Amino acid sequence: MAGALMRGMMRGNLGVRDIVAYDLCGEKVLALGVAQAHSVEEAARLAPILVVAVKPKDVGDVLRQLRDAGYPGALVSIAAGWTQEKLAECFPGRAVVRMMPNTPALVGEGMIAIAENHTAPADVLEKLTSMLASCGRVMLVPEAQMDAVVGISGSGPAYLYMFLEAFADAGVRQGLPRERAYTLAAQTMLGAAKMVLETGMHPGALKDAVCSPGGTTIEAVYALEKAGLRGAVMDAVDACARRAAQMAGK
Repeated sequence: MAGALMRGMMRGNLGVRDIVAYDLCGEKVLALGVAQAHSVEEAARLAPILVVAVKPKDVGDVLRQLRDAGYPGALVSIAAGWTQEKLAECFPGRAVVRMMPNTPALVGEGMIAIAENHTAPADVLEKLTSMLASCGRVMLVPEAQMDAVVGISGSGPAYLYMFLEAFADAGVRQGLPRERAYTLAAQTMLGAAKMVLETGMHPGALKDAVCSPGGTTIEAVYALEKAGLRGAVMDAVDACARRAAQMAGK
């Protein structure tokens, strides 16, 4: 996720030397081509806005190192389960922002949610959102809705990749070469998503527009409904959001 964010930000007005990164595996930083810090403390000295992009279980240790280093800048966490309140408790007196991005930030089509009750001053938030603009869409969300964000956009690409893979497998079953099937499936998903975002129409209305009476599409829709597609998707998001809440100790 950190790599996706950095590559996404570099699609905009940030260069490789505008970003400094530290990772226990230094080769990952070298592969990105950005400036490399050799410790958490060094990163703290160099970065006015620091994004903590580690596994949730490791966030507490990183925050301790930053406190010990006297880090004065703004801290942004992308860890699931780390609420704004929990971050503020572990990093008192500092500007703290909870953020939930997703991996399509890599190609400039990410969805980045920022918890509304952050403690960052306006100029820091403005700079952060400016840096993230080339990663995709940025949305302010109440903290109480962040677990739902994890379930929808944070983890959502994985569900859609599963659907896309099954979609392409169906094309292969119908006789299409696999590469062609993936292109057809992926572009169809991309186009459908853009139709929702750019027309503002309800997805149900867009679906109805494709379903001719007695036609082929309504037969496919019937098969999906019969198989319980909607319920399965809703159960998946619910399971993800509940896990995020468990990680936050709720």
